[in-house]
Amino acid sequence: MDDQRFDDSLKSKVGDYEDSGFDPAALAALHHQMAAALVVPWYSLYRTELLIGSGIVASTLIILLSQWFMNTNAIAAMDEKIIILQAQQEEISNLQNQLSLLRNAPPDTIRIIEIREQPSSNYTSLLYRLRLLEAEAARRDVVGNAQNENSESSYGLVGKDYFTGLNFNESQSTSTAASYRNSFPKRLSPKEKEKESAHAEPDNSALVVQSDAKNLSANTLRDLEKHYQKGIGIRVGPTVEFAKGFYSEGTQGDIALTYGVLGDFILSPSLSIETGVKYSKRYYDISDTDALLGLPLPGDDQSPGTLQIAEIDSWMFEIPVALKYRYPLSLKTHLLGSIGYSSLLYRKQIFEYDHLFPSGGDAYTLASEYESSKTSFYSGSLNITLGISKKLKNNEILETSLYYQYGIGEKGIEKTNVNFLGVRGVYWFTVR
Repeated sequence: MDDQRFDDSLKSKVGDYEDSGFDPAALAALHHQMAAALVVPWYSLYRTELLIGSGIVASTLIILLSQWFMNTNAIAAMDEKIIILQAQQEEISNLQNQLSLLRNAPPDTIRIIEIREQPSSNYTSLLYRLRLLEAEAARRDVVGNAQNENSESSYGLVGKDYFTGLNFNESQSTSTAASYRNSFPKRLSPKEKEKESAHAEPDNSALVVQSDAKNLSANTLRDLEKHYQKGIGIRVGPTVEFAKGFYSEGTQGDIALTYGVLGDFILSPSLSIETGVKYSKRYYDISDTDALLGLPLPGDDQSPGTLQIAEIDSWMFEIPVALKYRYPLSLKTHLLGSIGYSSLLYRKQIFEYDHLFPSGGDAYTLASEYESSKTSFYSGSLNITLGISKKLKNNEILETSLYYQYGIGEKGIEKTNVNFLGVRGVYWFTVR
């Protein structure tokens, strides 16, 4: 087709076209068709599967990397241990070789050379004088009275053979004996024995035996204790106490037994802090009817009759804290004084009541009981002690003291106060 023919065909088709104008409905239909024909990406369809797969791959990579890191560290540590063991094994082999060489080495020759010199005249004179003293002692054992005999007779009694071995002749021996006749020590006397002995022993009756412990001042004793003290000392030991209670209401209580465990923390040679736990059971009764009416006694029923007596048993724990002062009398003995405070924990109380029940012309006593197992803390007491401690042969310490407890505040369900006076003993074991 040539160009003229193509132009004529276009003009014939375009020439008859008429513009219909803007059609909103057609535009909306076009938009609707375009939205319906929108293409969704493939990864949107498999988004969940892709996320799960990516998580699994990441977790696997993390696990593999951690295992590789841990194995690398373990192998490095193992290599280091192997190197150390090889070095130790080499050192052991060297030591074994040295030991074998020492065992196979020929023994050393030890030569002992003793040099003796001729004794001097002074030595011989002193030796002879010692022989004379021994002879005099032997003579006194035989004769029994040395003051009535002379040295020449003692020489003859013992015999000339006693002085053999010395470089003296008979005339020299006699003259020397005469010259030493008055030179014997006055404190030398033979010891009374069943058998005769030629050895003289000193008479120590005139000597003054001093005690092994000198009278040192308190400051000196503290300095010695401070010198040997290393840091804070610790002692632990069981304690037993016997005390009598004085109650604000009622009669005096029975003697109560208290036992427990204490600890003593030594801060300095003079001061320490004592604490611990003690357990006791205490009993007392109230027979004053006027006092009974004013007390908040639990479980008391007045309907049977007039309350005559109330008996109270208490089980309690005591937690004391005290500042203790020690004054040294010697290295093993100390005076003690302390002041402190104790808090009380009541574990159980039992109240027993006796009511007077009139019946006609007679009167009967009815008994009832109330028990409280409620655990309660109460204000305790101010404690003051004074005693003495003694260090034993096994280096443990026995302490005895008097103590007084002044009650602070009301205690127990019955709201009474009590003071205690008693004695205690502690057996301390040194921990540090």
